[in-house]
Amino acid sequence: MTNTDINITTTTTNSNETELLNKNDNNSNNNIINLQFLINKHFELCTKTIENYQLLHKENIANNERQFQQILNCLNATKNPESCEDVPLSEFNSLWATSTFKQPCLACHYFGHLIKNCVNLQEKIEDSCLRCFSKEHQVAQCNQKEQSSFIFKKNYKPQSYFKS
Repeated sequence: MTNTDINITTTTTNSNETELLNKNDNNSNNNIINLQFLINKHFELCTKTIENYQLLHKENIANNERQFQQILNCLNATKNPESCEDVPLSEFNSLWATSTFKQPCLACHYFGHLIKNCVNLQEKIEDSCLRCFSKEHQVAQCNQKEQSSFIFKKNYKPQSYFKS
C-alpha cells in the first residue's frame, strides 16, 4: 500500500468511529437517564419500605408496651383487683412462659399461673387436696404429712390437667 491508501483508510475508519461514537453518546445519554430513573425509583421504593417497617415496628412496640403495662397493673393490683379485668387470662398466660412457674396452680392444676391469679379458685379448691393434688379427697383426709417439692405424685395425671 501507498501512503495515500493508508491515509484514506485511516480517515474512513475515523469517520466511522465518530459516527459510532455519536450514536453511542446518544445511547449512553439515554442509558444514563434510564439508569438515573431506575436508581431514583429504587431509592423511593427503599425509603417507602423503610418507612413502612418503622411504622410497623413502632406499632408493635406500642402494643407490647401496652400489654406489659396491663400485666404490671395486674400484678400490682392486690388492693384493687378491678384494675386487671381488662386483661384476658389467655393473653396474660401467653405473655408469661410456662417455665416461669415450676409447679401448677394449686386450684386448677394448670401451668402458666399461680393460685392468686386463678379464675375458678373457689370452685376448684373444694374439689382437690392441696398436698398431693388428688381430686379423690380433701386436705383433711390426706395421709401425706408434708408436701414434697416434686409435683408428679401417684395421683397426679398431667394429661388430664393440660388444656387441649
